[in-house]
Amino acid sequence: MSDEPRYVPFDDVPSDDEESPRPEKAAPSRPVKLLGSKPPPAAVTSAPIAAQPTAQTAPVVVEPVPRPIRLVLPLSDALQTRIKAIRASVGLSGESPRDVPLTGTFTPLDASKVQETIAELTKKLLPLMVTLTRVQAAVRDQQTYSAAWEIDDAERLAQLHAELIAPFKDVLSKDNPPFVPSILIGDNVAARAFPALIAAMQRDFESLTWQIESISVIDSP
Repeated sequence: MSDEPRYVPFDDVPSDDEESPRPEKAAPSRPVKLLGSKPPPAAVTSAPIAAQPTAQTAPVVVEPVPRPIRLVLPLSDALQTRIKAIRASVGLSGESPRDVPLTGTFTPLDASKVQETIAELTKKLLPLMVTLTRVQAAVRDQQTYSAAWEIDDAERLAQLHAELIAPFKDVLSKDNPPFVPSILIGDNVAARAFPALIAAMQRDFESLTWQIESISVIDSP
């Protein structure tokens, strides 16, 4: 073994001033707080809100406005057709009759009472079969005349009329025309046309029948 010294390169000798590198310690983990930022809002939970009862609004009741009316017996389609043909054959103008008046114009205080009365009488007295038996002629004035078919069974019609108007006597006009059990064919007929009208009403005339089935309410101006 040689006693000669062994030389080491200068660069490989650590300097006394240099410290050996120390292993770095891991920094403890902590939440990172960003400047100027706000924490997220906490979730808000709410209990369900019970439905509050709504205020009940009272229904608005609109009372019907009383209106003037008339009560009539509507003619059957067959009678209306025959009357139109008779009037046309003698040149009468104007609208043909479509009903038999039961009352004049009146204004009931309770419209529902009218409907109730009609329903009761319809159930009680209708249908009612009547007969047309003869021709009625009347002088209107010096130059005009009227002609109608007279309705037989006047007693039953009078009963129907009396029971119908009984609930409304207080509102019926004092000058309410009397009930006439007839079907007017021509009114205010000129003298020159009147003989032809009577002849047409009597031509091929046998006792006609008419089944009364209803009572109608007509608005009156």
